[in-house]
Amino acid sequence: MQQYLALTIIAPQDSGILKQIAEACAQYQCQIMESRLSAAGENQIMMMYISGNWSAIAKLETPLAALGNQPNVHFKMMRTEMQSHHNSLVPYIVHITSVSSPHTLNQLLSFFNANKIKVSELAVTQYFANKTQASMQTIVITVLLSTETHLADLRENFILFCDEYNLDAIFEPDRQ
Repeated sequence: MQQYLALTIIAPQDSGILKQIAEACAQYQCQIMESRLSAAGENQIMMMYISGNWSAIAKLETPLAALGNQPNVHFKMMRTEMQSHHNSLVPYIVHITSVSSPHTLNQLLSFFNANKIKVSELAVTQYFANKTQASMQTIVITVLLSTETHLADLRENFILFCDEYNLDAIFEPDRQ
C-alpha cells in the first residue's frame, strides 16, 4: 500500500539539499510525485510530495529529518493521503495583471471564497514595467469550479469585480 509524505523546505540555495533529498528517495525506492522549487533571495523554497510503500517511507523519514537539522534549513515533513480525484470539479486558470498593491491578492481570494471556489495553485510575481518602471504584479491562480457552476454568471461577476478594482484579467479553462 502506497504511503505519502509532504515536505516543505526553506534552505540556502547553495545547500545541496534538493540533491540530498533526491538521493535519499532513490536509495529507499521512493518517488518524488510532485515538486515545486522557487528562488527567494539567497534561499530556495521547496514543496514536495513523495510516495513509496510503508517500509520505504518509514526508512526515508529518518534521513529526511536529519536534513532539517542543518544550519539555516527550515524543514517540515508530515504523512499525508493521496490527493483525491474530484470528477465534479473543473480546473480554470485566472491570470491577473495590475499595479502592485498589498490588497489585490486578498481581494481576489475573498472573491473566490465568497463564491465557494477552491484555490488549487497560486503564483505571485512582482516586477517593474519595462517602459515606465511602474511597480506591477502578476497573479496566476488555478481554481477548481464545480461542474454545477453557471459559468456565464461567474464570468460576469468576475469581470465586474475586476473592473471595480482595476484589474486586467483572463479567466479560462486549464487546457493541460
